[in-house]
Amino acid sequence: MKNQYFGDINDYRKYGLLRLLSRGGELSTGVCWMLTPSDGLAHGQFIGHLDQPHRWRRYDPELFDFLHECLMVQGQRDVGLLEGAGVLPATTFYAPILADAVEERRRYFRRMLDLFREADLIFFDPDNGFEVRSKPIGRRDSSKYLYWHELTATYAAGH
Repeated sequence: MKNQYFGDINDYRKYGLLRLLSRGGELSTGVCWMLTPSDGLAHGQFIGHLDQPHRWRRYDPELFDFLHECLMVQGQRDVGLLEGAGVLPATTFYAPILADAVEERRRYFRRMLDLFREADLIFFDPDNGFEVRSKPIGRRDSSKYLYWHELTATYAAGH
């Protein structure tokens, strides 16, 4: 995840799904942002849904209004805005920048599991998704991926 993407149509869908899965806070949730530094590219511009409330707002009015306020009114794109908004109740957030280096990454995930030890559900938000063969862990930009062993370790820890 990059802050420059915050609030795009995919976020609206992901956060809406998280709200449903957590049953409005009945399940405690951990959000592991898997933040990476901005790359200066123009990605993350898919915010046209916020100009179409007649089409999109009905799915999750509270979430839609929050994202609209952040992006269209305040002009801000930062995951930290979601953390304090109460839009994801009973949620703990983990927001350090994720590095490519293997040992730093191991520490990152150990700390994340410690922080989320009581969470029922853990949500990961990597830039690009699950690992790919062409990007082994530790290589440049490997921080953009969640590796299967990290997911299985999280599941084995009871989440």
